[in-house]
Amino acid sequence: MYVDERSNIESTIVPALKLHMEIGWTKPVEYLLDYYSTRVREICSAETVSKFEEAEAWLKNAKEHERIHGENSLMNTSHPVYERVNRRLIDNPDHRLRAHVSKLALGRRSS
Repeated sequence: MYVDERSNIESTIVPALKLHMEIGWTKPVEYLLDYYSTRVREICSAETVSKFEEAEAWLKNAKEHERIHGENSLMNTSHPVYERVNRRLIDNPDHRLRAHVSKLALGRRSS
């Protein structure tokens, strides 16, 4: 089944932005905004554009917070999705992201 670009952004990318903001994970938010913002403004509804603008404002504030308090200082390592992903990565020792996520969790706990 083919999903058009606008539907993909609205059904997948917008929820991903929301989830990453809930977790406090700035890097994926920044990546998604950098990658999709121009296209969102070209093809998506005003409501979706507004959600991207809210995410841009959140990112600006989050980056200022991280500038003062350190990278990943907003990261909620107790968020259920973060915990579930981290458990899966730990259970699979060959996964390439395991060390990165573990480092983020350890860095956050020592803050």
